[in-house]
Amino acid sequence: MNPSLTSALISNDFRLAQVLQMQKRYDKALEKYQSVCISLKNIFLENPKADIDFSFVPLSINKIVEIYREREDIRKAVDFMKVEKICLEYIQAGKKSQPTEEIITRIFKELDHAFSTPEAPKIDPQEIVKNYLEEKKKQEEQMVQENLEKLMNYPAEKERQKNKSLRKRIFSWIEDNPIFIISITIVLFLGCLAFFLVTALMGYNTKGRRGRNLHKNVNQQLNSPEMQKMKELSEILSKQTQFDDRFHPYNEHHNHEHHNHEHSHMHGHGHNKGHDHKHFRKDLNDLRMNHREL
Repeated sequence: MNPSLTSALISNDFRLAQVLQMQKRYDKALEKYQSVCISLKNIFLENPKADIDFSFVPLSINKIVEIYREREDIRKAVDFMKVEKICLEYIQAGKKSQPTEEIITRIFKELDHAFSTPEAPKIDPQEIVKNYLEEKKKQEEQMVQENLEKLMNYPAEKERQKNKSLRKRIFSWIEDNPIFIISITIVLFLGCLAFFLVTALMGYNTKGRRGRNLHKNVNQQLNSPEMQKMKELSEILSKQTQFDDRFHPYNEHHNHEHHNHEHSHMHGHGHNKGHDHKHFRKDLNDLRMNHREL
């Protein structure tokens, strides 16, 4: 067979398959794409060194994958995607000028396997609805059966729970509700942390305010009229103590003898001391009057 004529027929089949695919005539399009791949395979088996455009093989495989994806036949799409991956290895080998005969043989082998794999059965929409209703009915029947079993076992379960100790019941409830327990623990921890922080902050502010108030109160008390009167009273008591010490009977007798001994020499000075004594008594009486007023 003339290679140029064969290449032209293959090119025409590929273009025709593309038109059929755009028209969504997928069965006819798949036949044409498969025809392209088989024609190239036969040429290769007859003459591996033949000069043919092998690029139609990966192009056809790519279009076949698109059709099976459109049909939602995932298994067939995956089979042809595996062949497509080997075609990429062939292209890379050709760029590196490596031997490609082994890779082409592997491609056609995987192609035969992919074409021989049966397609997924087409499901009628009515069949889908029927299967759904049957499955739903089975689930409802199973749920009813489970509820009946729970009702029948309820008295025995209630008695068993009643016989459990309080501690076991608490542990059982915790095991059944772990997320709730963890959430409560986190909330309590955050609440305690916030409480301690607020308490510490308030205590710090209160302590500072008390210190300032105490200093202010001390200053006010020191400058108050009562404290001034206390100072005056202290002065009165001090002067009274000095007076008592000065005019004690023993001190008066001693002062009298001393006065007589020096009378001849200091007569004028003794007269002044008597005058000072009278003046001091007057001052003391005034202080006592002030003391009574306080």
